Amino acid sequence: MAHKVETQAKTVQEAIELALAELNVDISEVDVMILEEGGKGFLGLGNKTAKVSVCLKSAAGEPEETVSQGASQDESEEEHVGEYADEIAIQFLLDVFAKMGIQVSFNVEVYDEEILINISGQDVGVVIGRRGETLDALQYLTNLAVNRKCEEFKRIVLDVENYREKRVDTLTKLANKMASQVVKTQQEVTLEAMNPYERRIIHSSLQGNNDVQTASTGEEPNRCVVIRLK
Repeated sequence: MAHKVETQAKTVQEAIELALAELNVDISEVDVMILEEGGKGFLGLGNKTAKVSVCLKSAAGEPEETVSQGASQDESEEEHVGEYADEIAIQFLLDVFAKMGIQVSFNVEVYDEEILINISGQDVGVVIGRRGETLDALQYLTNLAVNRKCEEFKRIVLDVENYREKRVDTLTKLANKMASQVVKTQQEVTLEAMNPYERRIIHSSLQGNNDVQTASTGEEPNRCVVIRLK
């Protein structure tokens, strides 16, 4: 059985999923290194694939988990059931940032079905990535790590120094600006490719607009929002 694999895909998330499937392990059993984030090449020509290196923790020189005397592996797993989701998330993130050599702090807001974690610290901008793709991949991994140990599902939302809030503001302004352009020119506008989260922001921003309507077109990861007259 291989202990380390490198995989490529359109997105970091897809590359990680391919590696986990190839190793036949859970995300908590591996260390993930993002080698290339992927995205479009210079001037939008030549799409670059995302590339990750995934290594089994035991193969990376880390001691394998041991079970206390008289306890089965299943009983060891059950010890996690009572843990709080936010504590599991923070510990997972601390391990990730420790491997990256980045010191961080967290602001945590806990709700019934959602936990918001805002990350701050020196050099944390690298975690955002192109249009938030690296941040989305880390959020995906954190959700996997948390929900495999919790009885009740919790959605983990990660942010870096309020990047998402600022991005929402930027996209809302863009949506309104483009809507005004459509009304003025009587011509529909197709925005640049966005991820599902950002497309939802555009749709939501113009939902109450009486002059224009929105629709999504294309296939992932190049799916776009089109703004046209009603």
